[in-house]
Amino acid sequence: MKKETETEVVIVAPIENVIVAPNYNSGFNSEDFHVPRLNCIQKMSEIEGSPGDLVLDRRAAIAKPGKKLPVTVVSITKSWTEKVPFEGEYKAKFARTPEEAAELKLESSYPIIPRADIILLVPYDPTAGSVDEEEAAELFPFLVGETAYQLAQLTVQSFAFDHTFKIVNSFHTGNPNLSLTGQVWNLSSLLLERGRYSWYVPVLGRSVQKQDPEVVAFLNRMVNGQSK
Repeated sequence: MKKETETEVVIVAPIENVIVAPNYNSGFNSEDFHVPRLNCIQKMSEIEGSPGDLVLDRRAAIAKPGKKLPVTVVSITKSWTEKVPFEGEYKAKFARTPEEAAELKLESSYPIIPRADIILLVPYDPTAGSVDEEEAAELFPFLVGETAYQLAQLTVQSFAFDHTFKIVNSFHTGNPNLSLTGQVWNLSSLLLERGRYSWYVPVLGRSVQKQDPEVVAFLNRMVNGQSK
C-alpha cells in the first residue's frame, strides 16, 4: 500500500514580545521641538565623555555614573530593529508596527529586537554632571519655577530597553489610572558585566519624589496644548 505524502505546515512565529505596548502620548510630535539626543557613553563611543556619562546633545555630561536625575517621561514610541554588529557598516532596518516587524523577521538574516524612543523632561542639576551655568543656559531653555529643563530623546534597545522601557511600561500597565507625566523617575547609568565584557546602560527607576504641579502644567501645554 502506497504511503500518503505528508505535508508539513510551517507557521511563522509572532514577534517575541509578551506585551505589545501602546505608544504613550504618541500625539506629542517631537519634530515640532528642539529635542537633542541623550547618550550613555561607552568605552568605544565616538562622543566625548567618560564611560557611564549621560551626555546631552553630544556636548556635555549632565549626569556622571552614580548620580541620579529626577526626570519625567513625556512620550514613548516603541518599534523594532535588526540586531546588527556594532562594528559593521550595514545600517539596520526598522519596523514601526508589529505587522511590519513580522515581515522584517521573514526578510532579515539578523534577529529582530524591540527598541524605543523615550522623550524625557530633564532638569539641570549642577551637582550631577559637568555643565557650567553658561552652558546650562544654552542646554536647558525651559524655566519651570526655579528649575531649568530640557527635552531629550533617549533611544534604547537590548539591555537598555530592559532597564528603561520595560520598567515604565510595567508600571503604567499595572497602574493604568496614573498619567505618564504625573510620575517622577530617577535616571542614571548602570554598569553591566557579562563575563569579561562590561558596558553601561541607562536606567529608569521609580522615584518617591512627588511631581511638581508646575511641571505637569508645563507638559500639558507642550504635549496637549492645554492651558492647565
